[in-house]
Amino acid sequence: MNDLASAVMHATPLPSSGEGFIERLRRRFARVEAAMAGQSRLAAIRPETESDTGLSAEELTGATSYDPALPFFLQSGFGRRDA
Repeated sequence: MNDLASAVMHATPLPSSGEGFIERLRRRFARVEAAMAGQSRLAAIRPETESDTGLSAEELTGATSYDPALPFFLQSGFGRRDA
């Protein structure tokens, strides 16, 4: 084995197995669940409430409209047509 192949083999982390993988998967699901709850709070704010209070949905709920834990199509306002 040449030096480059040996260096790559030793530098590349092996996929973890067992409890480590399960724990990372659980944390990922928890982040997505929390992000979905935030998006749900944003969606529950009616446009009338925003105009009556003068505050945005983000200010009313404390949730951000963009959450990196969610894919683009699950972000707040995706696919809305405000024409």
